[in-house]
Amino acid sequence: MALIEPESFGLSLLPCRQDAKSRFDSLSILAGRVRLLADASSEGASGDELFGAGLEQALYGGSIGRKLLDPRIAHIVECIREQPKARHIGEECAREVHLSFSRFLHLFKSETGTPFRRFQAWKRARGVLPQVVKGACSLTQVALDGGYADATHFSHSIKQVYGFRPSDIMSGSRRLELIGQ
Repeated sequence: MALIEPESFGLSLLPCRQDAKSRFDSLSILAGRVRLLADASSEGASGDELFGAGLEQALYGGSIGRKLLDPRIAHIVECIREQPKARHIGEECAREVHLSFSRFLHLFKSETGTPFRRFQAWKRARGVLPQVVKGACSLTQVALDGGYADATHFSHSIKQVYGFRPSDIMSGSRRLELIGQ
């Protein structure tokens, strides 16, 4: 499975037309290319071939570029990225970038393609993956270190973000590799 950070780029940057069938066809081609890369990885291909510019070339046939965010939203995204465990309150973030709360929420979703709260949940969930890869001792410890109130909240949040239970991710983590941490 490959996960793309929601603020990095949107479907509009993929090399395809904007109608639903073309997007589906492009995503199907993309999925096939990801499978080929996974096979290459298991056969010992080098990191240069599989990641960074090599990955973009293999998946999209060239560089896709990066989405440039509104500087106000980019600032908040960076704050969340730097402190994924922290509780970022929307009203406070809006004040920090001199926007009304409703305008902030609208602009945030428009710029990142993801609602503010879901983005925070994504980044918090993303933040626990390094611990999983390192083989953390228990799910409860991972949950607490990740800023979750308890193991139940952690389990529900991770399943909502990734579609897998944390225990499934832990058991499959031997083959998990994080790029661009």
